[in-house]
Amino acid sequence: MDIRVLSAILFDADNTLFDFDRAQREALLESLELKSNHPQADEVIHHYKTINEECWKEHELGRMDKEKVKLLRFERLRELADFSPHPSKASHDFLEILSTKDYLLPGALETARELKSKGLKLALATNGFSQVQRGRLQNSPLRELLDGIFISEEMGVQKPDPDFFHFCLRELDVPIAESIMVGDSPSADIAGAKALGIFSIWINPSGSTYPGNLPGPDIEIPMVGELPRVLGIGI
Repeated sequence: MDIRVLSAILFDADNTLFDFDRAQREALLESLELKSNHPQADEVIHHYKTINEECWKEHELGRMDKEKVKLLRFERLRELADFSPHPSKASHDFLEILSTKDYLLPGALETARELKSKGLKLALATNGFSQVQRGRLQNSPLRELLDGIFISEEMGVQKPDPDFFHFCLRELDVPIAESIMVGDSPSADIAGAKALGIFSIWINPSGSTYPGNLPGPDIEIPMVGELPRVLGIGI
């Protein structure tokens, strides 16, 4: 991507700008009323992540709405793990707590500030729950740097649907050729963007192998703090 023709960058939220793994762990243990040193804490979190990923995949495929995702993942977790709160209470409390945990990943804020200083439009483009995304942004220094906040739950369409990306770019008044999508999800972020010809950058902190059945990213980096370097902008 030639920085001279770049106008806007769409960022995914979780594990792209925000440290979702840390926030999720804390919120999950608090909502389940488990101490961080509970002997089964790691096992419970592992089970939850597996179940949650399965539910979100079903959601991406249009087979499960978000309201069902919220509750079903805790109902399924209850079958594998012992915790006190009823699944409906655990689900409610989890989102409430998660919405207060606005941890940014290393370099995220500095990167956003540097890119903004170059005159670029920055936007959040996420499939996450509106309650969580709005809550985290409320007190985050990232908020004042964003030109757009696009949340699928509010839009009625989600990544990787082309309409999601069309809506974002239309609101930002930016053509496809002048935009970039940055995210950690091969299916929602990268494949969704590539289907429209949007330049894509995959955040891959764990060094995972990219799925061979999906169109690959234009660039792969381990963390968002590397973005200015690969775009030729020095921090």
